[in-house]
Amino acid sequence: MVQWRNSLLLIALFFCGQNLNAADFSVQVGSHVQQVDISGTSISQIDFPSVSEDANLVFTIDASGWNLQDTESAAFGFSIERHDKESTVSTDEYRRALMVVRPLKVENGVISLLPDTEVRGWGWKYLNQGELAWRTVSNQTEVAQYISINGQSIVVDYHNLRTAAGLSAVSNPNDFDWEYRLLWSDHLSQGSLQPLSASEVIDTWLPISLDSSFTDPLSQGYGVNGRFTVGQVAATNVDVQLNPGWNLIELPYTVSLGTGGIPVQQLESVWQIDVTSGGFTQINPQEISMLQASTPYWVKLSINEVLTLSGVTMLEEVRVTEGPQWNLVSVASNTAVSSIYDQLSTQGFWYWDGEQWMSALSGVPTVLNGFDVLQPGSAYYYK
Repeated sequence: MVQWRNSLLLIALFFCGQNLNAADFSVQVGSHVQQVDISGTSISQIDFPSVSEDANLVFTIDASGWNLQDTESAAFGFSIERHDKESTVSTDEYRRALMVVRPLKVENGVISLLPDTEVRGWGWKYLNQGELAWRTVSNQTEVAQYISINGQSIVVDYHNLRTAAGLSAVSNPNDFDWEYRLLWSDHLSQGSLQPLSASEVIDTWLPISLDSSFTDPLSQGYGVNGRFTVGQVAATNVDVQLNPGWNLIELPYTVSLGTGGIPVQQLESVWQIDVTSGGFTQINPQEISMLQASTPYWVKLSINEVLTLSGVTMLEEVRVTEGPQWNLVSVASNTAVSSIYDQLSTQGFWYWDGEQWMSALSGVPTVLNGFDVLQPGSAYYYK
């Protein structure tokens, strides 16, 4: 069996660390969560499997790594559209909803509501803006029911947004394409986005005529937009096994830290791998709530036996992250090593089994290789 110990990679972890913030943004449909780092105005489309008819849509901005300027005049806007199929004949559904919240307070990096904060919500039955419903909420206690501002995060709950616009809370999200836009005033600077002009805010980002008290605070602000589908991809139940000690992982789904996931008290160390640079970034387990899907990590667990996680994946069967020298590959289901040598143009894979490095090399008899199957949840190095 070809196997050897190699402590250099683990030792390197302890000399290249810096704190890492969670992803800027996440979209949640039912129990399925996809997190992304904002790097530009448009976010790649996300495809979710079918969910229950009363499942919610939740959008979360994490501004903990942003440059937040003290003010009492910050603002936030959000819109979402459901692109109906031609076969849809529903006459009582609203296809667009929009929300503007202002003013918001920012002080010492903390975002909060003010006594005079208002939420104005709109809903349209048709995308040509026919059959409009709208309302304004001015009571601070009531505003808090429709928009969640929690320290450095802003959470938009679609059911609450519909209620704020005077619509029924629940709307079946399945079998539709969705498009969303989020924008915020320049008091919340993410760092990689360009300011939006006043005309862009009114003509594109907030497709409705608002009075200047709502649009002006968002001029020269920032925004992101994206699309997602619900019910157009299949979901696969996948088990992932983590060993006591160190694990080299790339999860096929987001895993929470706590009940139903990885116990925080047993998560000793987390290091995120940057394959492109070959570096590692330390993460404080106490400062995150989950490990992201499709992100390679070294994690150390203080457990006495194998921990089995279960979840639903929507990822491609084979996922590759390329680096200048070494690459990482992960899979969504058990995959024979022999089936992807040619696909990845490689002669071998290396895997940390919790105690030592194991290899699988092309041309070597199976009985002499350390493994012959790539397993979901694990990450494998190759050249």
